[in-house]
Amino acid sequence: MKAAGIVVLIAIALIGVRTVRRSSAHHVSSPATAQADTQPHSYGYEVVHEYPHDPDAFTQGFVYHDGFLYESTGMRGRSSVRKIRLETGEIVQRREVGSDYSAEGLTEWHGKLLQLTTSGVRLGPGHRIWQLEWPEAGKLLNRMWSGDLGMSYDAVSLQPQAKFHYREEGWGLTHDDGG
Repeated sequence: MKAAGIVVLIAIALIGVRTVRRSSAHHVSSPATAQADTQPHSYGYEVVHEYPHDPDAFTQGFVYHDGFLYESTGMRGRSSVRKIRLETGEIVQRREVGSDYSAEGLTEWHGKLLQLTTSGVRLGPGHRIWQLEWPEAGKLLNRMWSGDLGMSYDAVSLQPQAKFHYREEGWGLTHDDGG
C-alpha cells in the first residue's frame, strides 16, 4: 500500500509539472509584456565641466550644499566626512570616522549632515562567535545588537551632533522635503 501511495504522489507531481510547462508555453502577451519586448532608449551625455578630486578618496556619498561639496569617504580606518571647495578640490574641513566603521551614504537635512556607516559586523558562513576571545566577542555582540551607526554633523563646522543606530545595511542616503 505504501508503494501505491508513493506512485500516486509521483504521478500527481508529474501532472503538475506538465501543466505548468503547458501553461507557460501558451503564454498570451499582455500590454505590459509587449512593452517589455521593445528596445530601451539609448541616451548620451556631454561632459560640461571637470573638477579636481582627491584620487585617494573612496567616495561613498556626496551632496552639494551652500557652495561646498560634502563627501563621505569609505574604507575602514580611512573613512571621513569632508567639506570641499568644488572648484579647486581643496579639502576645507575633514572629520575622521571611527576606525571600527566604514563611512557610507551622506545627505544634508536642515543644516545637518547625516552620514551612514557600516561596521562590517556580520556572522556569515564559517564565522562562529564562540571561537572569539571575550573582548572581541563582546564588541561584536554589542554592534550586532545595536545595528550600524549613523552620525549627524553640523554642516558648517563638521562638529558631531548626535549618533543613531539603524538595523540592516545602509549604503546610500537621500531625502525629500516631505519629511
